[in-house]
Amino acid sequence: MWFRRRKIKSKQPSESSKQDIEEKKIVEAKLAKEIRKHYISISNATTVICYNTNWNNKNLEKFWKKYRQNPEFLSLRGLDIVISMYKLAGDVNSYFDLHKKVFKRDVVEKISKRHFYQDAVDKIMTNYDNSCNQIIKKNHGFEGNSYFEKAQGCGFIQLYNNFRNRDWDYFVFNLVFNIYKYDVESFNRSGLNFSQSELKQLYKESGDELLFFTVQYGYSFLFMAYILMLRKYEVFIQNDIVLLVLEQIKSDNDDKMDIFQEFYLLYSSLYRSAYDEEYSYDEIATFIIKQENIEKRDMFLDCDYYKEDLNDFKKDKNFKKMLFNIDKVEFFNKHSKKDPYIKENRDYFYNELFDYLMIKCMDYLDDDEFLKILFCKEAYIDKFLRFGLF
Repeated sequence: MWFRRRKIKSKQPSESSKQDIEEKKIVEAKLAKEIRKHYISISNATTVICYNTNWNNKNLEKFWKKYRQNPEFLSLRGLDIVISMYKLAGDVNSYFDLHKKVFKRDVVEKISKRHFYQDAVDKIMTNYDNSCNQIIKKNHGFEGNSYFEKAQGCGFIQLYNNFRNRDWDYFVFNLVFNIYKYDVESFNRSGLNFSQSELKQLYKESGDELLFFTVQYGYSFLFMAYILMLRKYEVFIQNDIVLLVLEQIKSDNDDKMDIFQEFYLLYSSLYRSAYDEEYSYDEIATFIIKQENIEKRDMFLDCDYYKEDLNDFKKDKNFKKMLFNIDKVEFFNKHSKKDPYIKENRDYFYNELFDYLMIKCMDYLDDDEFLKILFCKEAYIDKFLRFGLF
């Protein structure tokens, strides 16, 4: 047989009515606006998530071949989950309330139905129910025919086990910096690797694509928690005195851990009462890296590379074409004077080139296209940039 029937069938999500389509456009516009405002920080987060789920696991090549899928398909599914959560979250401002909303049974089922047919949805919900039974320690047998359905160390129970006993802001901190330049362990943190123990079990049974979906669900929740952190940052920076103190500490010290500790000590002893909300050490550390990301965005805006290419893009709005035709050597030679590290790490170089071009182009892209490109960032870099120069 040339083709064999897949055991699990995923599907492209579709909006059922004109009203659904319009509502999705409104949600996409709001999400895109927030992301554009915090582009570098959000781009760093998507890199971490793509790296952990799509790119840092050799077994995923088998997964793509088995299900005739590709990284772009999986990344766009992640985007659709994020959009669903973003719509649901509304103006929620606490990680706990977000978690409570996102992991409700009816929400999990509704989002699952956007991506799978009913037989697969039933298996996902069996995993969810068995996971909940383990969490509340119900002592009875678990339903289901596979390790995934019985939630034997995978699916939603694995997400719970990794989130348990850790503050959300601990995870959020792992998303703010560029992983190609900074090592998370240098900040005395462990990386976001909760998917790895699950992904190692993929390809064993018919539930493997469903297991991957639950991994994406967990990372989508963390992405939404990260957006909440960025909203907290917007409140934090309203105090000019606090920012001046931070800048002084940064000018006197090059070690980031020392900066984190010294600034948090001053904040907690002198400035905590200036805010309605109390910020944790990890949130303060995240805010400091976020400040650096803003400085990078401003630097990119001041740079003037690729005038002709950018003018052509503004006419045809073809981002893929521009990436494919761009002269990478120009960025390498000119930008290395501002950021020498691009000479030392090729992944960092490609990441910086992509972010530079996106900073220059994102306001000319439609919201839906902008979001799709960003969530497929690693696929775009691999397909259109990662050749020739090195």
